[in-house]
Amino acid sequence: MTRSVRRKIVYEPVGDTEIGGTRGTPMNVDLRGSAGLIEAVVDLPRGSSRPLREAAAVAIVCHPHPLFGGTLQNKVTYRIARGLTRAGFATLRFNFRGVGRSAGEHDEGRGEADDVRTAMTFMLAEVPGAPLLLAGYSFGAHVASRVAVEDPRALGLLLAGPALRVSSFDHLLACAKPKWLLAAERDPFGEAPLVEQLVARMTPPVELTLFPGEEHAFSGSLPGVERRAEEVGRAFVAAHGPS
Repeated sequence: MTRSVRRKIVYEPVGDTEIGGTRGTPMNVDLRGSAGLIEAVVDLPRGSSRPLREAAAVAIVCHPHPLFGGTLQNKVTYRIARGLTRAGFATLRFNFRGVGRSAGEHDEGRGEADDVRTAMTFMLAEVPGAPLLLAGYSFGAHVASRVAVEDPRALGLLLAGPALRVSSFDHLLACAKPKWLLAAERDPFGEAPLVEQLVARMTPPVELTLFPGEEHAFSGSLPGVERRAEEVGRAFVAAHGPS
């Protein structure tokens, strides 16, 4: 049972050096969505020789705004996925419609939600019965959160850099699924006080990790983002993974 709790964590870098470990083997995959082809990459659990179907959990990680250069290779998106693979996840990063080789055009989050659902269907078919976490950064956080409140297949949310000055996240207020937020203190799209106010209004459980001095790109704390994603992943697997 998930604890009813709100927590705030202030991230304290411990050297903040790169995290070592065996690199998982990425697999390029093409999905078929409502707008056509979706370009995607699956990352296997790190340090494990187990096949994809034996992953402890799966995650979909959504990239930032396509009209401002967001792709599946975005650094924050990549770090979140890498941290989760260290916790035993198989992760899927994909290009929203109209980005890279993905077909279609930008649809202001509506069609992009369909892209997320297509990715979820693929991963759950590849790893039957696995618990699924939705994750995203900036625009990707907003799209992932909209899908999570409506789709029972998503059992939790990991959201980085929620752009509260751009999009409303009030749809999350009544969501009782576990929620982890990573916020940059000086993010011009959603500075710390705004995120703290949102978290205070949310239905538990929810945890906020604040990165002091950081702006939207988390440029000085990318290893910390990865480390926190791994911690979140381990907590999620402990709650939802195999007993």
